[in-house]
Amino acid sequence: MRLVETGIAIIGVYGLLRTVETGFVYFIEPVPRWVSNSKIQPLPTTFRARVLWSIDLLLSMRGTSWFKDTHWDFCPPSLLNPEHQKSRLTFLRERVLHFLGLILIIDICDSINRTGTWDVHNDHPITSLPPYQQIVYATSVCVGTALSIDKPYTLVSIIFVSLGSDPASWPPQFNHPFTAISLSDFWTTRWHASFRRVSFVVSAAIVDLSHRLVAHRRARALAKGVCIFGITCLMHLGLMHRVNPPELPMGTRPFWDRSTMQFFLAQPIGMFLEAVVVRPVALRAFKSPSVRRNVSRAWAWGWLMYTGRWWSDVWVKNGCWGPTEVLMPLSPIRGILYGQWKPHLIS
Repeated sequence: MRLVETGIAIIGVYGLLRTVETGFVYFIEPVPRWVSNSKIQPLPTTFRARVLWSIDLLLSMRGTSWFKDTHWDFCPPSLLNPEHQKSRLTFLRERVLHFLGLILIIDICDSINRTGTWDVHNDHPITSLPPYQQIVYATSVCVGTALSIDKPYTLVSIIFVSLGSDPASWPPQFNHPFTAISLSDFWTTRWHASFRRVSFVVSAAIVDLSHRLVAHRRARALAKGVCIFGITCLMHLGLMHRVNPPELPMGTRPFWDRSTMQFFLAQPIGMFLEAVVVRPVALRAFKSPSVRRNVSRAWAWGWLMYTGRWWSDVWVKNGCWGPTEVLMPLSPIRGILYGQWKPHLIS
């Protein structure tokens, strides 16, 4: 399946970026440190401690640690929130309910996806539809993608906490992305939490250079955003070029896919407009903090839905909604509504 190939390719890309980080960047950047009980720990000296330190760093995408009351010094503060300190029973109960909810919503998205037959020869399968259908299918792509990544993480966290792992080591995947109050909040502290470290480290040299060449603070922030999203864009260009639909010969489509570039390079522009236009206008126009947050949230989700249509084109034309793609082995939604417990196209 294309979805399986996508997952394998993402793991490969992460491994490549982590190799650059650990093999080269630490010659010029500080080596990460454990923080245990709020105190930065010295680098390990014994062979056993070095092995444990290395494995923990390798497997820590967001900065949390396998060890109790420990995290890495690059861990975002949001993942250290006291709300993640829960009893094992409470954690398991919440995550099991969350997992069941994920299955239901993923099945709803998959049922929506299968209401049509998708032509992979069409470069714009979503943006060529009527506007209301574009919004529906773009929402399905974005929500389905997030929850499809969250599903295995939630299952693994349930298993490991059941075996004795500390619940605080398993904060929610993407840190509840659908509660983001702004575009920068969504990308910086939620969605990009998993690739935050490798993206920042690999782009550090370019970002540092922008500080020397660009004097204005907002312009530097835009340059940093373009740099980070440029790396993300390259990663996804390679990813989707590799994940080719079975109906087309490999290499039929150009590497520099326009829709992919539009989606990713539009995000730093949206964050820049949010900082220089949306927030100042909301601050002057509304006194209520809750109203300001809602205005910022509306801007963020409006921008994501509009630009998400371009990524939906990429997703669909690369065969990720093909008839052989199976998100769920059994479909409770279609089983109840149509008696079709096995996923296949709805006529």
